[in-house]
Amino acid sequence: MYTNAEAGYYTVHYAMDDDRMLRQEYREGTLGSLDVHYEGPKHQERMVRKDQGFRTEKSAKTLLYEGPRGEERKVSIEFHDGSIVYFSGSKGQEAKVRRVQASNGLVEYFDGPKGFEKLLYAVSADGKRTTYFEGYPGHERKVRRVFMPCHTQQFFEGPKGEERLARKLFASGTMYWLEGAKDQERIVRKVYPNGNFCHVEGPRTQERVTRKFFASGEVVDYTGNKDRERPVRRFNVDGTVERMNSDYEAELEDTEDDYLSDDVE
Repeated sequence: MYTNAEAGYYTVHYAMDDDRMLRQEYREGTLGSLDVHYEGPKHQERMVRKDQGFRTEKSAKTLLYEGPRGEERKVSIEFHDGSIVYFSGSKGQEAKVRRVQASNGLVEYFDGPKGFEKLLYAVSADGKRTTYFEGYPGHERKVRRVFMPCHTQQFFEGPKGEERLARKLFASGTMYWLEGAKDQERIVRKVYPNGNFCHVEGPRTQERVTRKFFASGEVVDYTGNKDRERPVRRFNVDGTVERMNSDYEAELEDTEDDYLSDDVE
């Protein structure tokens, strides 16, 4: 059974079953609509869902609730595009804890009280990339990204929206150091777990090794383009210098990928 009533600017329709509330429908010509759904026996009906419709279809969303009558707490909001935000906490204190983006499947995790939730980390749809954030709510900046199953890590510096890749650590222990603004980072140094390290020069994606320092104290100069570097001169620990014509593969010990996909967000 439906009954009608006027509530301010809205026309309200009540759907009843043996005097048990099933649904309240609010309609207003220019602002949109709100349908509130209930479950439970008479006088114990509890709100379980709100369907909100606005001027545009893209603004529509569905809110789900749990809990006894009078204590219903919001547990999720599903938006028109399929994105879902999940909440935790008692009625009126529901804080955002997780968001699933429909466009790319990215899952974001939050912490903090209602209105002050901050983004902690985000996991790609395939689970292979996890990005960690730091900073105050609304100003979270990307600081680290972990790739699986290779366990490669990227470290970022800079404010939100301007984070640049500063270091890259491989599972082998090899570390790359980078300089340059966001999306223009270039490798300037490669440090190996055995104590050796290289100086690197050149524009992004074309970086070449120019000098290598060995843990033993020796230094070798290189010439040539990226991936074709060859040693030309060695500075020995005893102070002597010798010219070289060795094969570059035997000298650089570099088997890591210089760049990885950086498109999680």
